[in-house]
Amino acid sequence: MANLQKGSIFRSRYEIKELLEKGGMGSVYLANDVFLDENVVIKVAQIPQNDDELKLLSRMQREYKILHNLDHPNIVKARDLFVEDEQSFLVMEYIKADSLQKMIGLHKDFLSIDEKLTIMMDLIATVDYVNKNDIIHRDIKPANILIDNLKPILVDFGISKPYRTDFEIVTTGAAVIGTYDYMSPEQLSSQPLTFSDVFSLGAVIYQLFTWQKTGPFHGKTPFQISRNIISGDVTPLVDIVPYEEQDENKIRKISHVIGKMIEKKPESRMKLSNALEVLQSLSASNK
Repeated sequence: MANLQKGSIFRSRYEIKELLEKGGMGSVYLANDVFLDENVVIKVAQIPQNDDELKLLSRMQREYKILHNLDHPNIVKARDLFVEDEQSFLVMEYIKADSLQKMIGLHKDFLSIDEKLTIMMDLIATVDYVNKNDIIHRDIKPANILIDNLKPILVDFGISKPYRTDFEIVTTGAAVIGTYDYMSPEQLSSQPLTFSDVFSLGAVIYQLFTWQKTGPFHGKTPFQISRNIISGDVTPLVDIVPYEEQDENKIRKISHVIGKMIEKKPESRMKLSNALEVLQSLSASNK
């Protein structure tokens, strides 16, 4: 087993600074890359002893491969992947920023409509880039979006998959994969996930503008959340978010875009490239 105590030097390169997270199947450490003199995150998967741990190992390997092939300023970067003493190690870029979930949970709403619009456009452009590279994230949620000085960073591609696997459109299979509050109707019913990320992102952006601690389909149980996602109505953003008179047109268009992103039927959802065009016209009108 690798020695990952605080202050130890791992593989003659990574100085362990602290344990960030520890779970039943792995750990996450903050370390300093002494070659580059910059902080990194090291995810460690324990030696697989059962099917769940084997799945974790497979996800880690898939996450590295996906991130290695993506190059975008709003996506976390993977630095290295290696196996030592039967353990797998994934070295990631360290981003000193809070998640959107933490920001909403700890702070009163301090962002202006224009600042939220900037974050919204960056997120849409990022997810559009991911999808156009034939990757479906499958777990877009506030906890997986870091906000660094209004710059959103999409993280945790652990359950992401290529759009086509063996020439079949990716589905969730028998198991429900993702986070209930932000799942698409097709994720809940094991249908093709072609436009699933659009729905999940729409739910996240809705929460960004409302600054509520839960998404638009919240419920007390997974069953209630699932029912709301599949058949429940969502109050239009324009009807619940306070705004100044001069921002009415802007909020109405943002509300319309979000509403089209969270349409129940995948084929009815607005394409992210089209959504970005609408929002860019709003942003341009501010200048």
